[in-house]
Amino acid sequence: MNSLQSSLQGTTMMLGIDLYPRWIGTQAVLQGENPYTLETRQQIWQALYGSTNTPNGNPFGFYYPPAIVTLLSPFVMLGLSVGNAALLWCAFLWAILPVFLVIWSMDLPNIPNKTNILPIVFISG
Repeated sequence: MNSLQSSLQGTTMMLGIDLYPRWIGTQAVLQGENPYTLETRQQIWQALYGSTNTPNGNPFGFYYPPAIVTLLSPFVMLGLSVGNAALLWCAFLWAILPVFLVIWSMDLPNIPNKTNILPIVFISG
């Protein structure tokens, strides 16, 4: 995953790209800063694009409700870098998909409408 992340660096295809704005915005809140400022967006752009200049593509920013800060605060406080957090985020998502497939494939009578779960698992993956 680390080599894949390195090869995708500087593109909008990086692993965990959806986590970067949330992570950096949460860090800003925990430091007592406003996560909706230009400075926070520039930190996000630095992490995603390697520059604080306004990107030509998607100008990612922290556009999320404060509840996301509550969710990510314990993880941010662990002191992980945004890159390592993104790798762990993707590793977790990729690991959970086979778990769902195994559960789905088991013949458990407790799962109602088991055949309807498979498309949801693939879409979420």
